[in-house]
Amino acid sequence: MTIPTYLLNYSFIHLGNEEITLKRKELEEFQAAHAKQDYEAIIESENAAVERIRDDIKLANPVNFSNDEVPTDLNSWVAKLYNHNDTKVVKKIKKEAYDYAKKTSALTLEENCVAKITENRITSVAIHPNSDKIIVFAGDKSGYFGIWDVMMEGDGSISKYKPHIANINHIYANPRNQQVYSSSYDGTIRVLDLQKEMFRLAFETPESLYDISVNDLSFCCTNDSSSKSDECVYVGLSTGKLAFIDLKESNSKYTNLHDTCFDSKIQSVQVHPTLEHYLIATSGGTNGTHSLTHFLTHSLPHSANYSLTHSLSQLLTHSLTHSLSGYVGIFDIRKSMKKAVSTLNDHSKSINAAYASTNGDVLVSVSQDNTIKTYHNYMNEKPSHVSTRHDNHTGRWLSTFRPTFDKKHPTAFILGSMDRPRKIEVFIPTVDTNHKVTNTLGVELKNEFLNSVCSRNCAHPTLDIIVGGNSSGRAHVFK
Repeated sequence: MTIPTYLLNYSFIHLGNEEITLKRKELEEFQAAHAKQDYEAIIESENAAVERIRDDIKLANPVNFSNDEVPTDLNSWVAKLYNHNDTKVVKKIKKEAYDYAKKTSALTLEENCVAKITENRITSVAIHPNSDKIIVFAGDKSGYFGIWDVMMEGDGSISKYKPHIANINHIYANPRNQQVYSSSYDGTIRVLDLQKEMFRLAFETPESLYDISVNDLSFCCTNDSSSKSDECVYVGLSTGKLAFIDLKESNSKYTNLHDTCFDSKIQSVQVHPTLEHYLIATSGGTNGTHSLTHFLTHSLPHSANYSLTHSLSQLLTHSLTHSLSGYVGIFDIRKSMKKAVSTLNDHSKSINAAYASTNGDVLVSVSQDNTIKTYHNYMNEKPSHVSTRHDNHTGRWLSTFRPTFDKKHPTAFILGSMDRPRKIEVFIPTVDTNHKVTNTLGVELKNEFLNSVCSRNCAHPTLDIIVGGNSSGRAHVFK
């Protein structure tokens, strides 16, 4: 944008107040007009270029190597993972919180266990459940998918691909079929098919990528004893609806699309880990606010007797107080999802995510109100919960904090931290015989090679390994 010389060089010194005001207004109008033109041109060019990726992406063609530079030993881990026939079920032994904390606090981070595996800010991270190889997967905000063979040395240990064109919000490594699934804001679900050695398009929403986004997913096969198929998944959509998809039936049509009591996008979704007929979902309000209908049916205290004569000012005050709050809904998938079995609305601001623990005993929600809520008996009318202060203001440049449960302990979960020195935190909730829940910070993973905030984290299901991903695309493997 070129500003006319007469506007740049014009001296305002000899002008009166009204003339100065007019000249300034003329300059501001000129800048605003051209800024709008520039913005519209950028949007037009971006829209013309953005399109979902529908082709299969072969593992032999990573984007971080040219065709003549691909190492000969690239992806040597694939055959070993796919041919892994160890079907033994790891016997889960309930450990005391102290024993778990002691073992986890012994984890350390070495310099060669830190690597940049995505191009941009990490928005999801997972680790393959195989116990013979340490394979870390990470997705970033631009749709890049990184694969890191941690135990391998050399340039071939990291492969980067671009199976999506937007934020990869969830990566799930299925322990039952050795496949790795990823979902994205671009409305697609991809599967890393280890047999065919490619990223295959498993599903794309029938709506345009400009009209809808997939915000989270949860497979129905929550445990080894689950009766559900490995190809059945629930997804939370930006419209506030929940979709059930059987990936074997169609790659572009919902099996079932459910209306919910939510007024806006779904932040997180999870099939209950022990009760597979129940679904946990989290949402905020419409454009940051709830509708009046929602307040009347969900937000007002059950004990309050709001009669018709109750003052409008008090009602509006209550509504505005809760206008930015998110809430958690637990749904029975055998019934209509327009009404939740239980609703948890104790946060005063939006909720990043809420998930139930490995044994289903507690539910943890992390919110922008700088608290962690830990619930017990959360499907009852009056669940018990404890609130823990925690700085969750990550800002615009960091991914938000989301709790990730460690399957090696019934209730332990991992969370990022804004504190200095930088660390990854492991909380261990416990429930006493009186059903009182407590949330204890059991472990703080600190190290000289951890110098940034790890917003997204995960744990290996059987090995003592925790992985954290930061905003520059680096993964940190504590083992």
